[in-house]
Amino acid sequence: MQKQKLTWLWVAAILQLLTALVHSMSFFAKDVPANETEKQLHELIMTYKKDLGLGFAPTFHDFLMALSAGLRYCTCWAGCSVFTLFVKK
Repeated sequence: MQKQKLTWLWVAAILQLLTALVHSMSFFAKDVPANETEKQLHELIMTYKKDLGLGFAPTFHDFLMALSAGLRYCTCWAGCSVFTLFVKK
């Protein structure tokens, strides 16, 4: 039973690192709108700034990039921490 738990932890760590790797590829992809409606939406996402007070006025693109980077860092950290626990064992 203990061997099976260790196997699943290894699988989870590898999948977390693969998820971080695949998700980081989205930073290099170029968004190309397919039609006029998508072009308008893309333009709004990239340029429309909402004033949130205290001089903080991010675009929706900035918000999504921060969430995307956070997901990548969290999954990478989780996978690396599981590998570190195995090495220290």
